Amino acid sequence: TTAREVEQKLEHYEVDESSATILDTLSIERGYSRRSSDNIYYVAAPDDLDAIVEKTRQFLERHDGKLRLSVDSVTEMAYYADEDRAFEATKQILELLDEFDAVGLFHLSKEVHDQETLDRFRELFDGVVDLEEDGTVTTEF
Repeated sequence: TTAREVEQKLEHYEVDESSATILDTLSIERGYSRRSSDNIYYVAAPDDLDAIVEKTRQFLERHDGKLRLSVDSVTEMAYYADEDRAFEATKQILELLDEFDAVGLFHLSKEVHDQETLDRFRELFDGVVDLEEDGTVTTEF
């Protein structure tokens, strides 16, 4: 996701942009201009999952308090890298969240992955929230 896309989402949901730190994984690879900001970081390519994990570690080390992380999305990580690498990166990020007593929200598209892949990823998480097109929300903890 690009920083611009995240900023648009934050504005749409009326979230104070200064309270968010953004990791842009696409702009450099696509040749987009990069915005200078204390709260926007970049990795060279969306398939550089090691860099994504390392930037996540740096974010957690540099900030205090109860931290929240949103990975938007695991599906894109799998698209650019592959499912096995995305799975391993997700596990590493979850270990970091545990180490730093932070919480995470990981987005995974049911429309893209087969049931076996969905089940594999679901096993990593403490809870799952399913959002259906008709507005139905189900949770499993």
